[in-house]
Amino acid sequence: EFNMLSKFRDIEGEIFMGTISGLISFKPENITENTLQPKVYLSRIRKSGIYLNDSLTAVINRDKVISTKYNEDVFMEFSPLTFYGNSQTSLRYKIREKGDEWTEGESGGLLPLVKTEPGSYTIDIQLMNESGMGNSPIWTFNFIVEPPVWMTLGFRLTASALLLLIGLFTVRGYTRIRLERQKSQFLREQAVEQER
Repeated sequence: EFNMLSKFRDIEGEIFMGTISGLISFKPENITENTLQPKVYLSRIRKSGIYLNDSLTAVINRDKVISTKYNEDVFMEFSPLTFYGNSQTSLRYKIREKGDEWTEGESGGLLPLVKTEPGSYTIDIQLMNESGMGNSPIWTFNFIVEPPVWMTLGFRLTASALLLLIGLFTVRGYTRIRLERQKSQFLREQAVEQER
């Protein structure tokens, strides 16, 4: 933290500045251009209106996998790790399974994943500079939307087996009733024949 009124330039061009921790000095000709590329960092995640705690966000930053339930809205907030200042906070993203077209994030670093169909998606995130060009390495993560119970294979197999059993019992019951009717009609006809 600098003291704004504490600055001095000597005759050799060296600049001295006062900070709360002491005095620093540098020569402007020794300042090198920043060669570090900005990086994307996942700072917060909101699922269905509730923010996940920081430890879960750190795990997702490390593993680059996030899993969510069907019909659960997910908003991911990204921050740039950069030495260029705060002007480069916008990002763009693309969902590979939906094509190669990039989409600009909402309000700078916000990525909304709303009403996503069940499945596994690979999403690329990249920071953008003022001219709209990507200027950071692409940050890739997997987004998994778990299907609801009625869309799972187990549920479909169980429902099919249940429908098959209901169908079998219905046919069996209908056949038994029909045979009983035929039997009673045959017995009546036989009784009439005996009486004749």
